[in-house]
Amino acid sequence: MSALFLLLGFTSGNNIYVQLILTLITIVTGLFFIFVEKHSQHAVLKVGLFKSWLFNTFLLAFFLLQLMSLSMSFLIPNVLQTAFKQTTATAGLLVLPAVIIDALVSAFAGITYDKVNQKLPIIFGVAIILLTFIITIIVQCTPANIKNEHWPTFYLLLFLEPVG
Repeated sequence: MSALFLLLGFTSGNNIYVQLILTLITIVTGLFFIFVEKHSQHAVLKVGLFKSWLFNTFLLAFFLLQLMSLSMSFLIPNVLQTAFKQTTATAGLLVLPAVIIDALVSAFAGITYDKVNQKLPIIFGVAIILLTFIITIIVQCTPANIKNEHWPTFYLLLFLEPVG
């Protein structure tokens, strides 16, 4: 809760003293939470997990994928409405196929995870993401793009490939 107040303090343009007080409250409550979790027999979160480099890497990959998914579902309709002057209904209808596909694939992946193999949906999802990045790189690798050195997707793939 204090992190939320801190975020609101930074974005609302409060003076520096309010921001410092909110930062201090956030740090104190965070340290208190870690202390309680370390000394509790029924901890909600095992803080020791964060000592593992592999766990932190996979957690970062998970949050990046969630951030990518949420930002695309938020950004696409907003860009359609503000930049392309589309109505809300049009923006929603253009995003609707992705939502339907996501719901169907999630149901299929859940059934596969439960009944067939737990690793199969994860491997399939990573393969689809990797294939998407490769197709994007191929599409962007035109002579004009190579000449002008516009390779942002290539660098993104190099960053995400070890994570995947």
